[in-house]
Amino acid sequence: MAIQRAFLGWKQAALLAATDYIVERYSRDRECDLSNVIVVVPGSRAGRRLLELLVQRADDRQLLFMPPRIVTEGELPELLYEPQRPLAAVLVQQLAWMNVLQQTPPAQLRPLVPHPPGADDPIRWLELAEMFRRQHAEFAADGLDFSAVLQRSKEWDNFSEEARWQTLRKLQLAYLLKLDELHLWDAQTARLVAIQKKEPRTDCDVILLGMVDMNKALRQMLDLVSTRVTALIVAPTAEAERFDSHGCLIPEAWQQLPLPLAESQMVRVEGPAEQADSVVNWVRDLNGRYAADEVVVGVADEALVPQLQRELQQYGLTARWVEGKKVAESAPYRLLDATTAYAERRRFADLASCVRHPDIYDWLQARLASKLKTTKRAGRDVPTILDCHYAERLSAWLDGEDLSAAVQRNEQDEIAQAMQLLVSELESLFVAWPTTRQPVGVWMRHTSKLLETIYGERFVERYELADRYLLECCHKVQDSLTALADLPAHLQPLMSLTDAIALALRPLERVAISPPPDSSAIELLGWLELPLDDAPALIVTTVNEGFVPESRKNDAFLPDALRRELGLLHDDRRYARDAYSLQVLAHSRPDFKLITARFDTKRDPLAPSRLLFTGPAEQIAQRALRWFSPPPPALPRPNLLAPAGKIPLHSTLEVPRPDASSWELDEITVTQFRSYLACPYRFYLSHVLRLQSHSDQAAELDAPSFGNLIHDVLQDFGRQEEINRSTDSHKLRNYFNERLDAIAAVRCRPRHARAAVRVQIEQARLRLRAFADWQAARTEAGWQIVFSETIDLNEKWRVKWQVDDLPITLAGRIDRIDYHPGQRTLSVLDYKTSDTAKGPDQVHRRAGEWVDLQLPLYRHLYKSIGLDANFDIRSEGVQLGYVNLPKDPASVGDRIAEWSPGELADADEQARHVIRALREKTFWPPNEVAPTFEDAYSAICQDYSLSRLFGSREVAP
Repeated sequence: MAIQRAFLGWKQAALLAATDYIVERYSRDRECDLSNVIVVVPGSRAGRRLLELLVQRADDRQLLFMPPRIVTEGELPELLYEPQRPLAAVLVQQLAWMNVLQQTPPAQLRPLVPHPPGADDPIRWLELAEMFRRQHAEFAADGLDFSAVLQRSKEWDNFSEEARWQTLRKLQLAYLLKLDELHLWDAQTARLVAIQKKEPRTDCDVILLGMVDMNKALRQMLDLVSTRVTALIVAPTAEAERFDSHGCLIPEAWQQLPLPLAESQMVRVEGPAEQADSVVNWVRDLNGRYAADEVVVGVADEALVPQLQRELQQYGLTARWVEGKKVAESAPYRLLDATTAYAERRRFADLASCVRHPDIYDWLQARLASKLKTTKRAGRDVPTILDCHYAERLSAWLDGEDLSAAVQRNEQDEIAQAMQLLVSELESLFVAWPTTRQPVGVWMRHTSKLLETIYGERFVERYELADRYLLECCHKVQDSLTALADLPAHLQPLMSLTDAIALALRPLERVAISPPPDSSAIELLGWLELPLDDAPALIVTTVNEGFVPESRKNDAFLPDALRRELGLLHDDRRYARDAYSLQVLAHSRPDFKLITARFDTKRDPLAPSRLLFTGPAEQIAQRALRWFSPPPPALPRPNLLAPAGKIPLHSTLEVPRPDASSWELDEITVTQFRSYLACPYRFYLSHVLRLQSHSDQAAELDAPSFGNLIHDVLQDFGRQEEINRSTDSHKLRNYFNERLDAIAAVRCRPRHARAAVRVQIEQARLRLRAFADWQAARTEAGWQIVFSETIDLNEKWRVKWQVDDLPITLAGRIDRIDYHPGQRTLSVLDYKTSDTAKGPDQVHRRAGEWVDLQLPLYRHLYKSIGLDANFDIRSEGVQLGYVNLPKDPASVGDRIAEWSPGELADADEQARHVIRALREKTFWPPNEVAPTFEDAYSAICQDYSLSRLFGSREVAP
């Protein structure tokens, strides 16, 4: 007896019509007993909604209701027969295929895989295994195995793939044998065996709802229980010839069926933003005729979802994407990704990612709260400590011994001490972890313990959305770890930690956690969900080729022509499925609209769907002319940040005004004058508030750090009289090489540093080499180094200076002072390591105005050292200048300032002007022209805001 077909029509939503049919058929004596009914639907969402409607309808009719069993296509077969053995899970199938592939000699694999992965690349082996597993499952679902290609190829001309398919068949048999050794069955093959033995039977009624494209194996099973099966077809009886005896589509019958749509129901727009605008305009035009849960936006391209959500939210509309949030975006998933990368490689970048994970951060902060001292630069904040450490050392790799050595060398190094504590706590998570490749189950047990340590004692509230999401993601991740840990021992591959975690996380990449129901939200549904949705108002986005109808290309083994020959899923079947869906939607929705775009979210061009070009030739031609002609000009997009006519005249994001009420000036360094002259407000941010910028993004030493590396070498040199009096350039070079290596070993850790830093060390060596030649010649000329600054950055020279009869302390560090006995001259020098050599006047003055006062103020500061009493210095016998160590070796040398006494007096007066302004706490406004040097305050000062660029920013009085 054939399967019974029942046509529901398509003037009503499919689920509503199906509900009426089922309730009417099974209602008896004030009961609606569906306990002996199996309803098969394409997706679980449709099943949940059908159950809601059945309960609601039974309640409306005051019927005692007993629900049916609602399942999807993949769940039905095992309800119709009893497997004689446990069915292998997908993961076991993958690893069985992987095991078979790895045990096959490379020469035998060559027709399939000319270049097999190496033994140490299990992830690539797994990718191959998954490809063959899918291929096997698709064949078996349609009652075939790989030998079917070989049998039918005898009828095909010019078929040259026999060797490939022979190899595939051998692998397929080996795979089935491998499962047999495990006393397991392959699910698809078990179904075929059950069909051959005519095992399927049931005492239940089976109702197929919306099942318009079933595989051959399921059809054969249904044929064996056909007397209990009813196919509910969402179409009128007049369309019966377009469906086969199982209620499935006949592809040829749907190729040119005209769409019952008016031109006004089809909109062509440019790209994602315009699609979102069209959706918002359509919702607005509904004018409140429907509740939010009666409006649905169909999404054929998932990449459009964020744009739609943002746009609807800006208009005060909540959008609910039914797929929900992906597990791959969750904290537990990313925690495993970050911690295992660190545990495997111990790279600084991995440590930074790990520490910045919010749950690791909370765990570390709690553990370190009682141990971590407050550091001057970083407080007790873990990421800031990390940034400070990185900025000092730029280490690509971490070494606990180096950290211990740094603490021993300098017990005052707060950052090194904090880093040692931080790394020690983090390492406690991995104490017992192996360092070699292990069976995957070993890694899973360690990883489960890690998750338990971080999340085990965390309190969560199930009804809080964020906590619900975290809890469900933890369950998903733990289930994946457990599945791998419980694998049969001889199926567990030996893997590195990174590969093992990648294997555990792979199945979760596309798994999502659905959000809770929200009746106030507009639902965003995928294309395949739409035919069995019952919302009366629907707009479908991205009705373009490749999306509607879906098309799959570049199949390495089964091109579309071969699929047709074998009866597997092919493009005509996909086209028929989507053509049918569009017919159902067009007939059953009172408010219905389609949007076609010219570009996708990547700005790739799109073609309109072929489904829109069916019907009379004249109509197709007119539609094509309209679709492929230049688009009409887009309407201006509304300002979503402020209602029309209410845009403020001035930005509400103002630069914060300074408040220095608790700050007093008692000391100023000679280099701080430059900061104030550049911008008083930046001086306030830097020296009053002491704001600092920390980052771990640097890939090489920045200019100050590179300069400090050279400065430290030169400081040591200046204090070693037995070497700094030498005129032997070769001896000086050797000294500089030794000191550079020693200082770099402490500061930069070349063994663990990035390649760029190691290159910079060699660049510094070249500059010091040129400096050695210059220094030898200078000593030969009679100059002697009589003073050099110390390494202690806290040690400064200070001198009292009178400004308006009030004393102020000038402070600073002088790099070097030379004396020439013959000339009775002191030379106060500052080392400069900029790439380009500049003279003092170039740096200190611009257009005749003083912008830097460092060298002129050295005239006062050097006196605190007390050299005047020790040396015979002639009148005006004090020079001010630079020793340049630039990129060009030929430019290494001194540049002496040639300022007149009057110019130096002007510099002193400029310094007094700055001190007066500071005493008055004048820090506002910021300079209209931002400093030429880069700093961390551009965002605070809004240097690149539109108002700043166009000169319209108001300044407070």
